[in-house]
Amino acid sequence: MIDTGSDATAVHVPNAQPVGNYDDGATTNIELAGIDSDHEYFVEQGILLFTDGTLVRGYAMELAIAHPSTLDTALPSIIGRPLINRWRMRYDPWGSHLEVIAKDPDISFRGSVEDIPRQF
Repeated sequence: MIDTGSDATAVHVPNAQPVGNYDDGATTNIELAGIDSDHEYFVEQGILLFTDGTLVRGYAMELAIAHPSTLDTALPSIIGRPLINRWRMRYDPWGSHLEVIAKDPDISFRGSVEDIPRQF
């Protein structure tokens, strides 16, 4: 979900499940205010990949990864301003249309996201 009012890009359950276990205390914790209440997150450096089927664009950034026990599992992950500010958006409220064009990646290449190893 795109949130133009969010100061962070947040990865929520179930998207956070493949990230791993952070119970060892080695990560930084932050609290972010949400619509219904505040929630705790781990802060990690990560790379988000997006593809249009031909070109893969990667963005290295700080991610807020939800503590699995603190959020409703139905909440979508949020793409916030740190990433949105690098993209172009066109919004037509009368036509119920939002178009996002990924721009200014840190890395880009021709290929498929499926070709990228899941663990480094």
